Amino acid sequence: MELLKLKEEENEIVIRVNNLTVSTREEKSWWRRKATRSKTTILNNVSVCMKTGDFVAVIGPSGAGKTTFLTSLAGKCNLVSSGSIAVNNTEILNIRSGLIELVPQFDVFMDHLTVSEHLIFMTEMKLGSVKKEENRNHLTSLILELKLKPLENNTIRSLSGGEKRLLSLATSLILSPIILICDEPTTGLDSYNASLVIGVLKKLSQGKIVICSVHQPSSDLFNEFNSVCLMSEGNVVFCGSQSECKKQFERLKLYCPVNFNPAEFYIRAISNGSVEFLENNQEPCFRTGSSLTLPQIKTCQRNWFKQIQLLIWRSSLSINRDFKDYLLQLFVCTLPKCLIWPIAYVLIVTLAVELPNYILTAFKFSIALIITAIASSAYGLGMGALFTSTGVMGDVMPCADLPLFIMSGAFIRLSSLPIWLLPLKYISHFYYGMDAVSNIYWRQIDAIDCPTNSTSICYKDGIAVLTESGYSNNISENYLGFAFVIVLWNLLGYYGLKREENKGYIY
Repeated sequence: MELLKLKEEENEIVIRVNNLTVSTREEKSWWRRKATRSKTTILNNVSVCMKTGDFVAVIGPSGAGKTTFLTSLAGKCNLVSSGSIAVNNTEILNIRSGLIELVPQFDVFMDHLTVSEHLIFMTEMKLGSVKKEENRNHLTSLILELKLKPLENNTIRSLSGGEKRLLSLATSLILSPIILICDEPTTGLDSYNASLVIGVLKKLSQGKIVICSVHQPSSDLFNEFNSVCLMSEGNVVFCGSQSECKKQFERLKLYCPVNFNPAEFYIRAISNGSVEFLENNQEPCFRTGSSLTLPQIKTCQRNWFKQIQLLIWRSSLSINRDFKDYLLQLFVCTLPKCLIWPIAYVLIVTLAVELPNYILTAFKFSIALIITAIASSAYGLGMGALFTSTGVMGDVMPCADLPLFIMSGAFIRLSSLPIWLLPLKYISHFYYGMDAVSNIYWRQIDAIDCPTNSTSICYKDGIAVLTESGYSNNISENYLGFAFVIVLWNLLGYYGLKREENKGYIY
């Protein structure tokens, strides 16, 4: 018995948070010094300690900082922070991937896959080949433990909210983490499914640390947790066992009425200012003689080619299962913008205007307009990612569209523009599209008849027209320009997404 107790203590995992402060970044406009958004403190000097076997309910009013606290514990918070978070004296940022897993509030799946296919894909990505007996047995035991065996062949879109949440848990448990963090795992679930999920998490807490933020839990659900972390306005009011929390409130003459939900009672008390901080008398985190080393878990880093292969396999399963939907989406959304409309436009122009080499010219026009449509889509996606709201994007895009459209040369001769304005054409997809079409047409005009009594300038051939209009004399430059514009707007879109990512926590 003593040896068993000593072994448990040696394997104990402790997460210690010391004076953690998290705040948003101060935002400034690039053209002025004054801050457009001041720094806001989300977590203020938070210090807590949790250990193996703790099943912690993080509760508090909305805006208390619960989600930021959880993502900080998982090492996924990108906000400005100070203080420290350590697991067995190892800083959170130095902990190997897989030891801590965060289950997000909202499930993210490819709905066309079955439960089995999704778990096989995630196992292949995280753990290694499912053909290995060890990995296959681990996946099978995980499916049985989380009661997913009857659902193996069901598509994810047919699952209930509780079943999807269990699948999220299974995904997070593939690497057997020592700390499991769940952001509101019962949100959107009925009482039965919420109880099912909490029951599974309680069972998992044996030998792990399981931390859950819970929004307005019922008294039955709240009683399943053995520890509670009360938060209010970025502060941790109390963190410890449920029994100690009750004693601390009673010391302040705050008694929870009989048959009243304790969680709701605590939240009301800290929301109306009745309680600011409670003394935490929990036992020390580190017992004498306990080990501070972290356990080793098996992980597998798939190479780039294997990841691509697995992604193609997953996509092929989804496409084969709902081929009609993909065809409908392709013909209704993608093809009209980038293929059908350009070809229809060229067909109308070919019938209405006499073109040299009808078929070949029409084909070249179609190719040029299709590439222009692709570049235009990249422009729209890039602009969409750069701005945080459709309202701002709607205000800014017309201001950007006009100068870019002027650079096409459809209304103003490019050769007449001042030199300082000409570099703008090199980022205009309108210019490259008009330049390509003009080159395709005018390069086929070898001679132009000039009337003898005309007082206007007469151009002898198509090359002279291109030169006077300010277009290039090499059509290959247009396609290099298209490639440049597509890459440019995709990079700007990527920058916009990264900027949003860096503003706060991510899953």
